[in-house]
Formats: sequence, structure tokens, C-alpha cells
Amino acid sequence: MEYYDIYVLLEKRNKTDLARLANDIIPSCRLFDEGTEFTLNVENKELIIETVNEFIEKGCQHPSSDGGIRIYGDDNSNPNGGWVYFNSDGSTAFGITVQIDSCEEMLSNLKRISQSQWGYIAGDCPPADSKQEFVKLCESKI
Repeated sequence: MEYYDIYVLLEKRNKTDLARLANDIIPSCRLFDEGTEFTLNVENKELIIETVNEFIEKGCQHPSSDGGIRIYGDDNSNPNGGWVYFNSDGSTAFGITVQIDSCEEMLSNLKRISQSQWGYIAGDCPPADSKQEFVKLCESKI
């Protein structure tokens, strides 16, 4: 089975909305490989992160922070994994990994749920690292 990543752009960081999105889209979400140290770059320092909610909270407290995490959820759900990337320009890319046959439907659903006008389907790669690059990439795929 082939899988793709679907990303949407969240132009503003809001802890409540982002946590709800992560937990609604990926039930029981947790960090990939719990017990491993993850970091968030804040003002040229690396903060150690231990949970998805801590990553979201710290990233929202520091709008110029950057870093990304892989999250997993319930093994029986689709999607059962995704990504949260904070960009240094204050935007956030939220992504999910889905089977190829559900990409278009999942992109529409994710854009609607996240209330984002920007989103795209990608192969196995991280998202664009700024709002400007993300929008440019979306426009090139239209």
C-alpha cells in the first residue's frame, strides 16, 4: 500500500485550536517513539519536549520558534499518524499520512476541519518551511 503526506497551512498559532485539531484528526495522539527526546528551537535554544501537548503549548508561546514532530495515534484509525511543523515565520504546517486512495478526500476534509485555504498532497517529504513557500507550492500544484 502506498502512502502520501497531506499538509495544510495554519497561518496563526493557537494552542487550543491546534491541540483540538491534532487530537480530533489523530485520536489518542502521542509522540512517535515516546521516551526519545524531541526539541523545539526557541530563540537559539533547544527546548526538550516530552509530549504532543507540550510541543504545541511551547510552540504557541514562542511564535518565532521552529521545529517539527511526528505524532501517532490509535492504530485502528485512518490516519494513524501525522506531523506538526512550526515555522520561524509564525505559521504552522499540520500534516497527516494517508493511503493513496483517500488523498483527495482527506485533503478536503483536513482543509475544512482546520479552516485552512492552503493545502497539498506530497510524497514522503517535510512541508514547505514558511507561509510564503507553502502558498507558492500550493499555487504551483493547482
